[in-house]
Amino acid sequence: MIDTENVSALTSRDPSESVEQSRGQELTLDDISLRVTERHVEVSGKAIILTNTEFRLLELLLRNVGDVVTKAELTQFAMSRPLEKHDRAVDMHISNLRKKLGPTPAGEKRISTVRGVGYLLSTSLA
Repeated sequence: MIDTENVSALTSRDPSESVEQSRGQELTLDDISLRVTERHVEVSGKAIILTNTEFRLLELLLRNVGDVVTKAELTQFAMSRPLEKHDRAVDMHISNLRKKLGPTPAGEKRISTVRGVGYLLSTSLA
């Protein structure tokens, strides 16, 4: 189980060089732009509608581009609860998020599954 201090530390670490942050309020990667304070997401300049959980999952993945984020960390950050045994909620939300984001400009999957661990958001330039 993960505590909230660990998640706070995770989200405050320096993001990958491929992610740009403006005043800590906007996260961008390739053609994805997420404005935290406005709770607004665009892909290729087009606004997409995300649930609160999907938004929080994307935010945490963007803050940790190139690093595997565990299902426990994602569950705690996005749903404010610990991951439970046989819990598939994060998997369902990630599946929906993948559909809404679509492929990278290079035609690749944006979010990769790291079996038994969690998920990885990587840049198409990597």
